[in-house]
Amino acid sequence: MSFSEFIKACNDSNNINITHAICSTKDRIITEYVEPPYEMNSLKLFFSMTKSITSLAIGIASDLGFLHIDDKVAKFFDDELPSHPHENLKKITIRHLLTMSSGIHDNTYSDLFIKPNWVSAFLAKEFPHEPGTFYRYSMHGSHMLSAICCNI
Repeated sequence: MSFSEFIKACNDSNNINITHAICSTKDRIITEYVEPPYEMNSLKLFFSMTKSITSLAIGIASDLGFLHIDDKVAKFFDDELPSHPHENLKKITIRHLLTMSSGIHDNTYSDLFIKPNWVSAFLAKEFPHEPGTFYRYSMHGSHMLSAICCNI
C-alpha cells in the first residue's frame, strides 16, 4: 500500500480521524500529509500520548534490564523525596504508576502543574490509599514514569 492509499483508506474510514502524517527515514522526510485547514507546524493537543509513550519507554527499559515494573518508585528519586515520605509512597511501584493505582486520591493536575519541580511536588502528596487498591486517573503518574526513564 502506498502512502497516498494509506491516507485515502484513513479518510474513508468512519473510525479514523487523521490530520497529520509523516513518512520518513532517519535522514529525511519522504512525504507528508496535512488535512486542511491544518498546517504542518500547527499545534495540536495529543490526549493520552504521554501515557502511551512513557509506557512504551518503561517497557523497553524493562526489556533491556534497566528496571523492573515492580521496582519501588522512591528508589529512583533519593534527592527528591520529602524528609518524611508518606508510608504508602514507599510502597508505590512502577506497576502502580502504569495502572494509575499509586494510592493518590485527588486529581493532582491543578496542584502540580504550577510547581517548578513537579517530581518533588508529586512525591510530597498524600497517598491515602494502599497502592494497587484504588484507581485514580493521574497524568502526573505518567510524568513520574518519564522521570524514571530519565533517572536510569
